[in-house]
Amino acid sequence: MTVERTELEWPYRPADFFEAPFHHQTPEYELAVDAGQAVVKLVTPQNPLPQEVRDRLDADIQALFQLRQLQVHKSYELKGPRVCQHHPGGTKSVAVSSSDAVLVTTGHLDIVHRDAAGTVIHDSKAERIRDDEALLHSVLPNVAGSPLLRGLLASYRAAVEDPANEFVHLYEVKDALVRHLGTEEAAGIALNIRPRRVTFLWLTSLQALVSRQEDEFDAAARV
Repeated sequence: MTVERTELEWPYRPADFFEAPFHHQTPEYELAVDAGQAVVKLVTPQNPLPQEVRDRLDADIQALFQLRQLQVHKSYELKGPRVCQHHPGGTKSVAVSSSDAVLVTTGHLDIVHRDAAGTVIHDSKAERIRDDEALLHSVLPNVAGSPLLRGLLASYRAAVEDPANEFVHLYEVKDALVRHLGTEEAAGIALNIRPRRVTFLWLTSLQALVSRQEDEFDAAARV
């Protein structure tokens, strides 16, 4: 049967897990995340959709939500994907698979500064959204090809899911970075952590790694 459009959908909760609509595009698909639904639209419709493609797209979405969790330290539930094949005449067929990812909620105090004329000169929420989106766009393409990043994100997710053993999982982050860079000293230098502060700051090093990306750490390890 002819297919005009192939989409994959991932419902998620809470619906405000992303503060603003998030859009991302690759040569293969367009992604839109908003109001409790992540939707991937394939550039070229595929019917049937190969399992390898489905699994790869699902891995991209899982990575995106893990990266977002790193920014907000907030639990979430992600289901799917549902594969939707859109046919001529407006009909649609849906194939559903159920997989749940349930991941402490922190809030933000947002400040808007205006000058005497009422013009906004500083909007903390708008700036945070801009910075968050820049990080997601920058790092997401690298996750699939980096066992290190995938492992670090998995450890951070486990820390949020398992608060009774949060520090155990966070120390997994430290151990993985030390293995990657060879020594604790080399890893401390790459992350700009002074030796006397290593014990505490290792626990917050994951976002620094994601922000600066893996290639910078490889360069530091070769020095």
